[in-house]
Amino acid sequence: MATVRDLYLDDSHDIVLDGADLRLVSAGEAIRQSADVRLQFFAEEWFLDLSAGVPWFQEILIKNPNIPAVTEVFRAQLLAVPGIALIEQLGVDYTSGTRTLRVNWRAPTDLGELIQSSPEVTG
Repeated sequence: MATVRDLYLDDSHDIVLDGADLRLVSAGEAIRQSADVRLQFFAEEWFLDLSAGVPWFQEILIKNPNIPAVTEVFRAQLLAVPGIALIEQLGVDYTSGTRTLRVNWRAPTDLGELIQSSPEVTG
């Protein structure tokens, strides 16, 4: 099995340096970080592929979103992350007053590690 590596991103999604060197993450932490980045990637954000990303403005951060459909959008996004083949837990908590959404998920990786996260997005 190949080693999974990625650049380490802090809570603000900025690349972190160790002195003059880039800090890296590997294994389950790299897969978790990739999943979180994927869930926070807005559809039509990347000019080379406007269909890539989560339809945040189109289907989620709207008045009265369809939470079961939104949950399936997130499930599909998570299953598209290399290293994740199964979602053990997936919950969507939406607060309409602040248009804040938190995705709570847990999944085993191909590396045998259990990863989880609960990123929050405010519209």
